[in-house]
Amino acid sequence: MGQTRAGTVLAKGVSEKAGPLMSMQSTHVVADLTQVQRERVLRFAVSSAWADLSLDEREVAVLFEIADELELAPAGRARFLSSLGGPPLPEDVDPASVGEEERALCLSATSRVIAADGRKTEEEEAFLALLSELLGPDNRGFQDGVTRSSP
Repeated sequence: MGQTRAGTVLAKGVSEKAGPLMSMQSTHVVADLTQVQRERVLRFAVSSAWADLSLDEREVAVLFEIADELELAPAGRARFLSSLGGPPLPEDVDPASVGEEERALCLSATSRVIAADGRKTEEEEAFLALLSELLGPDNRGFQDGVTRSSP
């Protein structure tokens, strides 16, 4: 039985545009996620793009890659597009809402977005560290691997 695109692991690594980052150790498969879970993963990725209060074109490109990999339903795709206009509301990115099966994917997606421009600001670093801590001790290594930008 062949594997569909939806059956591929979302975080198969970082796109060439995003630069090197740690590979995903997870066996979580996008096909196993509901549309609600897929949208939640993408909301966290969008939130990471806004962590430094600016949206870089390379971050947007990676967000579109992630959205494609998640194979959102049309309504979810429309919500994603509207989310690019500003940072998500805090209640829309509550780490307590993230299920165990989504945690590694959320962290991988946020790491990919933060790595997209080849640097990590203090705000992005703090966002990723806090998210890693809130999502559990097994995920604390995700903030490593992206070069922090010079002031």
